[in-house]
Amino acid sequence: MILICDCHISGSSFVLTATYCTTIFALMLLSLLETILVMHLMEKDSRSQENEETDCRTAKDFDQALPLDEVSSQKVCSYYDVLQHLNVSKNNEIHTLTRPVLDHTKPTDVYLEVAFYAILDMLWHSDLLSWDPKDFCNITTIPSVPDELIWKPDIIIKEMTDLDKAPPTPYLTLYSNGTVHQNKGMVVVTTCKMNIYSFPFDTQRCNLSFNSITNTDFSLSSNSISGKELKLIPADTSKLATLWTREVLQTQDEWEFCNVKVTNSNSEDVPDVIVFTVCLYVLTLTLTAAFDACYHM
Repeated sequence: MILICDCHISGSSFVLTATYCTTIFALMLLSLLETILVMHLMEKDSRSQENEETDCRTAKDFDQALPLDEVSSQKVCSYYDVLQHLNVSKNNEIHTLTRPVLDHTKPTDVYLEVAFYAILDMLWHSDLLSWDPKDFCNITTIPSVPDELIWKPDIIIKEMTDLDKAPPTPYLTLYSNGTVHQNKGMVVVTTCKMNIYSFPFDTQRCNLSFNSITNTDFSLSSNSISGKELKLIPADTSKLATLWTREVLQTQDEWEFCNVKVTNSNSEDVPDVIVFTVCLYVLTLTLTAAFDACYHM
């Protein structure tokens, strides 16, 4: 744009005309600069929007590429959150006073697993201790829950002649489906009838009979449909129990381990009993005055 001013003016008119022309020129220059600045800002804003859209698309693609557990890992959870949801505490007796069933006629299945190394595994189901892992950052297991807070089956060994002298294992493991797991070390002294038919090459068999203290009298459990409040179920076959024992057993000098035979009675008219028959080759035999052999397990 070209500005033409007629300067053939004399006196005060010349000064006014010059001032006017200068002002017009300055305004036009300012308008031009403003236009350039606006165009620059618009271009910068357009680039910023393009970058944001690119970042959004990249983030969306990244989220879609991530596994579900990594996407949801932003939520932080703890075992305590789950225990609070289940209302497990010392002040709440609902988990300790009675069997964990919503229907009192439903028996509680207790799975027993024994290794001759003095390990007793028990698993049972609680209707009151299940949760949805999706609500707690995919937590499916809570280890080391104090056993005093949870009901436990009262399982004993009939042949035991002395108190269990193993250090206590005061913790349980909870699973999201309601399963409770107790792994307990035991030192058990039992009596076995001695067989000296092939002396001195004896093969001795000792029974470990597991049953419930409170479930031996059906008059106490007549409310259950099956007549039993506890159903004892072997978790392993004889073959698996033998293999597991061989893996963990520390062989002594006086005897050599043969095998374990697992039998159980699930008759409707007698309490459940699981018998683990342990076979031993006795290398050194010590006889007592009553001719009883005592084995420490």
